[in-house]
Amino acid sequence: MSWKLGFIILGTGIALSFSCGEVNQVSAHIGDVIRSVTVAQSVVTPYGKFEASVHLAKQYANPFDPEEVLLQGHFISPSQKKTVVDGFYFRDFERRLEGNSERLVPKGYPAWRVRFAPTEVGEWRFYVTVKDKSGESKSSVQTFRCTTPSQSPPSQGGERRGSPPSQGGKLKGSPPLQGGVGGGQRGFVRVSKKNPLYFEFDNGQPYFAIGENVCWSGSKGTYDYDNWFGKLAAHGGNYARLWIGPFNSFTLERKKRDAQDEAGLGRYDLANAWRLDYVLQLAEQKGIYLMFCIESFNSLRIRPEYAMWHDCPYNAANGGPLQKPEDFFTNEEAKRFFRNRLRYLVARYGYSTHVLSWEFWNEVDIIEKYESENVRLWHQEMARFLRSIDPYRHLITTSFAGSEGDAHVDGLPEMDYVQTHNYGSRDVAATLSDYCLRKAQKYGKPHYVGEFGVDWQGKGNAADPTGVHLHNGLWAPIFSLSAGTGMLWWWDNYVDPMNLYYHFAPVARFVRDVRWTEHQWKPLTTEVAFITPPQSIQPEDLMIEPSHASWQPAPFNQPNTFTVHRDGRVEPADRLSRVLHGVVNHKDKHNPATFHVDFPQPGKFAVRVHGVSGYGGGHLNIWVDGQKVLDVDFPDTNPPGKHETLNQYNGTYAVQVPAGKHVIKVENVGRDWIFVSYELTGYKVSTAPNLRVLGIGDDSTALLWIQNKDNTWYRRSLGKEPREVAPTRLTVFGLRDGNYTVEWWDTYTGVITATQPVRVVNGKATLSVPAVKTDVACKVKKR
Repeated sequence: MSWKLGFIILGTGIALSFSCGEVNQVSAHIGDVIRSVTVAQSVVTPYGKFEASVHLAKQYANPFDPEEVLLQGHFISPSQKKTVVDGFYFRDFERRLEGNSERLVPKGYPAWRVRFAPTEVGEWRFYVTVKDKSGESKSSVQTFRCTTPSQSPPSQGGERRGSPPSQGGKLKGSPPLQGGVGGGQRGFVRVSKKNPLYFEFDNGQPYFAIGENVCWSGSKGTYDYDNWFGKLAAHGGNYARLWIGPFNSFTLERKKRDAQDEAGLGRYDLANAWRLDYVLQLAEQKGIYLMFCIESFNSLRIRPEYAMWHDCPYNAANGGPLQKPEDFFTNEEAKRFFRNRLRYLVARYGYSTHVLSWEFWNEVDIIEKYESENVRLWHQEMARFLRSIDPYRHLITTSFAGSEGDAHVDGLPEMDYVQTHNYGSRDVAATLSDYCLRKAQKYGKPHYVGEFGVDWQGKGNAADPTGVHLHNGLWAPIFSLSAGTGMLWWWDNYVDPMNLYYHFAPVARFVRDVRWTEHQWKPLTTEVAFITPPQSIQPEDLMIEPSHASWQPAPFNQPNTFTVHRDGRVEPADRLSRVLHGVVNHKDKHNPATFHVDFPQPGKFAVRVHGVSGYGGGHLNIWVDGQKVLDVDFPDTNPPGKHETLNQYNGTYAVQVPAGKHVIKVENVGRDWIFVSYELTGYKVSTAPNLRVLGIGDDSTALLWIQNKDNTWYRRSLGKEPREVAPTRLTVFGLRDGNYTVEWWDTYTGVITATQPVRVVNGKATLSVPAVKTDVACKVKKR
């Protein structure tokens, strides 16, 4: 008996598990097909895991195919409501760490199981049916009780209850976090009925997601998650994302490796399924809620980078039904296999309140051939099917590589919430805030940034060893109508080895008592000014860091003209793109940028190159007042068949500009794209504080983040330390008249540094902001 894993191995070779309550083994001997139904516990708490093992007399060629055999559990609540859940084929394993690698050893024999999460207190009845080609068999009716924790016997091997972990003293003495350990009693996570931009549990308590991607393991397998989840939870994290394919330790449906391999198309890897069980139970213990990402673009991609079509089980070359990757969305046989996979996921893992959501696809728009209408119809069909078989109504979402997403898919009512993936921004706070605000207002449903990073290849992380972009990506969305923080991608080669978990704890402390669903938040109008204006102003360098990057039709993917004001404002800022498209591969998105400038003194206009396409290179031209002054070719030097991004051209390409007004045109006349930002030396002359103010509120509460605009990872990587902004006066509009309290928060320690009284008169509150070197946050609450 292994109490740590909560398994009992019977002499018959049937493996049982339990989550809490006394073990009460009850066998119901049925007949020719159903030999016995054995429950592991007679008492379960609300939303806890009830599990039964079913011993069948028959063996089936493919126990994962419901057309061959369909085992179901039928549950009748104390109020006589009936719920039907699918059973699933299971094998138990033991894990070992041999050297630096995990090894799973089979334990006992494969068996059938049924899992269920009861929601009503009282006596439940259940029975099992099995349908196959010979007919239907039904077990006798058995009972179990669902009781509140105070009524239940001591937990044995079940979900840990109590306060958040306090390893390292990170959150010691703190009250439970939103969605923290013990969250099972709160129920499942839903879209809030009171504010549809946010999440809440069944009991109405808000859930604000704080976390990162933790999508697959290294060689240590589940032992890696013991490390990662322990540290994340200790610092207040309550969210993580897992990939269930197509090439990692959780992949269920994969290509058959050899004749002895029991997995393959329509057949699932039971060892990987066990790993997913283990990590889900660990998440339950640590108070972490998981997005299950079911598929990724890799499965349907032939060209680099990270193409996996050659290993896709749906590929006809591997015995699958598809001749071309794009047929996945229209081929009925492929859809049948995918529906079966959804059945297995819901049957095995759907019981858990810590499954936050099902994500159909990671970055579906970069498959080999993306056809929006077919993808839209597929998402609608699969979401409706998933909803029909998931009695727990877990949230459903999907994601795109292009930060704008696809409105035809994101806007589907079947998609419960929306995400953004974004890489390469030089000013993470500005970019993520913009996407959060626009998408929340556009779709009217929860949104958060599901992935972000310095770049999509991870090479830029070395330029930010202290995690400035992580810090800004965690904080900025909070004040931008987001349902969670930004979720960094680089967990295994950045956050963990650089020990950057400390960035999560202050966020967790700040949001802990925010009643997200009790307020109708909206973006706040603010004004900020120096308390004591500077006596002299010297021109400063102006860095223009565009936010947008897309290969889809967009207002910024066309020729645009901009005015660069001397105070640093660029209009229209929402038309700036950090991708200069060329004239061949994406000629319909060719977007030369023309800048009207007014230099206060002679200076330089510089284009900074951050990467050139490996699908043909680029060619940069700069004109000043109609005269070409720079002409640089960036040829594609990749060997045949390779398309790596060309980084050898990265650097600054500058031209001299006399004082006064000029027209500068920047154009890429090459085959494909160039990543760019801009710098104007000795240009910016401003009497306004160099601060970004992000804020949301209603008429009684305001949440504000004040950031020094110079505190970006990119500026720091260039050796440009942010200059402290002197104390300022911040005016906040829209609050109801009366007396308020202002709490000032240190965003690096999560400590309240000062409290101030403030009176709102005529809807205006005036706050005294301390000097800002990096950023500060505050809460304004009506007394």
